[in-house]
Amino acid sequence: MQIAAVEIYRAELPFREVAGKPLRTWQSASDVALVRIHADSGQVGVGTGTAIGFYLGLTGGGLIDGLTTVAPTLVGRSPFDLEAIHAEMDRLLKGHQACKAAVDIALHDLMGQLTGRPVYDLLGGCSQAEPLPTTCFALYVDEPESMAAEVQRFYQDGFRAFEIKMDNPALDVARIRTIREAVGEDVTLIADANGNWNVKEAIGMIRQLERYNVLVEEPCTGITALEEVRRAVDVPIVADETCHTLTEAAEIIRRRAADLLSIKLMKAGGLFPARKMAAMAESAGLGYRVDGIRGETRVSNTASVHLAKALLHPVAPGLMQHRRLQEDVVTQGGLHFESGRVSVPEEPGLGLECPSFGTLVIHTGETVQST
Repeated sequence: MQIAAVEIYRAELPFREVAGKPLRTWQSASDVALVRIHADSGQVGVGTGTAIGFYLGLTGGGLIDGLTTVAPTLVGRSPFDLEAIHAEMDRLLKGHQACKAAVDIALHDLMGQLTGRPVYDLLGGCSQAEPLPTTCFALYVDEPESMAAEVQRFYQDGFRAFEIKMDNPALDVARIRTIREAVGEDVTLIADANGNWNVKEAIGMIRQLERYNVLVEEPCTGITALEEVRRAVDVPIVADETCHTLTEAAEIIRRRAADLLSIKLMKAGGLFPARKMAAMAESAGLGYRVDGIRGETRVSNTASVHLAKALLHPVAPGLMQHRRLQEDVVTQGGLHFESGRVSVPEEPGLGLECPSFGTLVIHTGETVQST
């Protein structure tokens, strides 16, 4: 059972809404790559990768170039050789985690189809029997009352976790306070500074936020700064931008620089390394969030749901970033959202159909007829 062919497509998927600071979504569209991996027995696994220059250090052109580099090395391999395939991708490409994630997701989808099992079974089985609560994707910043009203609307849709960006110290505490007063204590609030504070600012701001029962994500840039902040405050600290790779996760754990790790497929390099990262956190007594990045598709969000479903203690996972896009590339199946919770089908693989979209940029190997 071998990989017979690999196809790479590139597309720009329009956002529903464009905003600037602090979400930095000034682009009108998301740069996305679709990977289709064909088995010699006819099955096809699909995965997608998303490029964000300021966050992943990867543009749309870099995403395609990276995939063009690794695609030929997959042909003739067993799709089950994940350790060896990831080692080869790491040898060929430094960084380029979203490229590796797109390949990894497609391999898991293919392996699930070949074994007749959903992807979460390949990751350890079903640890979450009920649909998973999901964080509402990060809110656009506004006046406190307007943000509280938006949170209340999402609350009525069933959401019980909200990520609030921190962009203005004069307003940030008022935003958190107003939102907390609007929805009460039964929701999780994540104050995300995206590393924009220095150490002194972070400590001062977090002490003001303490009373509102929040998690604070990436208050500062760098593991040393995170470590200093965490030692000075009682609020749980989430490492995001400082926690891309397994090596970075290990260093955060070693230095106890955070209370939780933010695990995202696009920065970890896919499901295989993301599952390792969660195991590292659990073994060290740290928590973790399974989250995503803006511009992800329903394909990669569905893969994230499979991961979260296989884990024992995911905290406030964020699994709905695809709702920012005008188009849904999945035509059938995939994650299902209802009343603030998400679930995935029990069909083999990711449990979705995603036909080709965008422009074909590479086809390597010999495609056989799909089963």
